[in-house]
Amino acid sequence: MLNSKSTKKIIPAILSLSLLGLIVSVLIIRIHYQISLNPGEKSFCYFSDMFDCDAILASPYAKLGPFFNAELAFGYYLILIWGLVESWGKKKPLPALSYVFTWTIFAAIYSVTLNLLSTVKLGVICPLGLITTIINLIVLVLLPLEMKVPLPQLPNTIKKKLFLAPKSLLFYGVGTLIIFGMGLLFARKLNPQARYSFGISPEAYLKSFYALPQKEIPLPERPIRGSPDASVTILVFSDFRSTACRRAESTLKPVLEQYRDRIRQIYLNYPLNSSCNPMVRQTKYPMACIDSKAALCAYQQGKFWEYHDWVFQNRSIDYESLADALEMERSSFENCVISEKTAKLLKEDIAAATQFKVDRIPTLYINGRQFRDWSNAERLRLVLESELSQTALH
Repeated sequence: MLNSKSTKKIIPAILSLSLLGLIVSVLIIRIHYQISLNPGEKSFCYFSDMFDCDAILASPYAKLGPFFNAELAFGYYLILIWGLVESWGKKKPLPALSYVFTWTIFAAIYSVTLNLLSTVKLGVICPLGLITTIINLIVLVLLPLEMKVPLPQLPNTIKKKLFLAPKSLLFYGVGTLIIFGMGLLFARKLNPQARYSFGISPEAYLKSFYALPQKEIPLPERPIRGSPDASVTILVFSDFRSTACRRAESTLKPVLEQYRDRIRQIYLNYPLNSSCNPMVRQTKYPMACIDSKAALCAYQQGKFWEYHDWVFQNRSIDYESLADALEMERSSFENCVISEKTAKLLKEDIAAATQFKVDRIPTLYINGRQFRDWSNAERLRLVLESELSQTALH
């Protein structure tokens, strides 16, 4: 059992953690608005292909219904602070502590689930989101110590002091609505262009997309998926080993199938391996250069898209089996992979990436403008429909 001196330190410690969570939530909200209104702009929370808040905040996992997850977190930390202040110094603090502990259980479960989903589904981790998850778990451990109730008795205590106490339930229920509502209004004011709207409107998003510079850079001759004469071109810089690129491919493929007769896709290699890509500081995937060269060799045998789809669907790559499965001439394929001609073709892809100032993958361009929301099929369709309607007028 903790002594009274040690328990006096618990609420100040939780309050400090809550304030930190509040600050982190504000930062995430700001990043969310930044990348929503400026799709081509990177935030300070992009560190690498793996540690990238931007990719997560541009994905469907960033929202729960009409609310950004960061807005929900902001409201939770306000509620936590209010409940702790309400309990501090009271002779009967259990109702208030039961209230905040109930919220903390949901917050901890939700934040852990989001981190797991983003890691498994997108292959990325948001450092700021990880901080809030750690805060929630620490608070989840500290609160029972302050409540001074044995763990087996916690459920009954919370039920008795909160859910079976009508006055407490009404008081904290009304307080929750007021505090959460005020928190939401404050969060929306962090972005003047979307102050009272629940998310970014399609019109605002398209306006931000067309505000981006349009690049017209000659490309090396590469295989095209879709209509060769299409007026809308999706240019993709990617690495076959990257988890994020695999995720982008799963978003792109059904959309491209939908528009296959009206758009075209061009794939350029951007291997995350410094031995063949001088733009990469350190090697992330040792086989990335070989994968890219093999793709170019499959292209020379007219099997690029078959290779592309097969490799993205299979994490382990056996090139001998692959050559046989795609009915490529094996000896020609193997000689091609190590040839100087193929190395030169790969340099052309990387040179194009340099001109487009690619610094992360996947990087997508739609008719010369960078499209950052590669995990958001809805926004991809929105931009494609807009581009198709504009080209139809000319």
